[in-house]
Amino acid sequence: MTDDQAYTLKIIKKVISSYLDDNIPNNEIGLNMLVDQCDDLVYKIASKIYTESGYKIELSIICNVINERIETLNRHFAKINAEKKEKSMKKKPNMLLKNLS
Repeated sequence: MTDDQAYTLKIIKKVISSYLDDNIPNNEIGLNMLVDQCDDLVYKIASKIYTESGYKIELSIICNVINERIETLNRHFAKINAEKKEKSMKKKPNMLLKNLS
């Protein structure tokens, strides 16, 4: 890959991420939207890029960025759920001790 191609890919990924940031919430609803509407999002983003710049983007690039976002959100929510579970487990022994008193 040449420097020009690498730079173009970097800008394209930035444009795709910006679109996702502006249109998809960073919560579990947004995660579900990314999963359920991936093909529609690929089409919308590709159409937007082509309409605004005339650049014909490979659809797989958009799909890869969306899949990276899905993986990132999955890891984020798994961490949050694990922390909630850990806090819940710490509270349970205290609740049992209170009930025995």
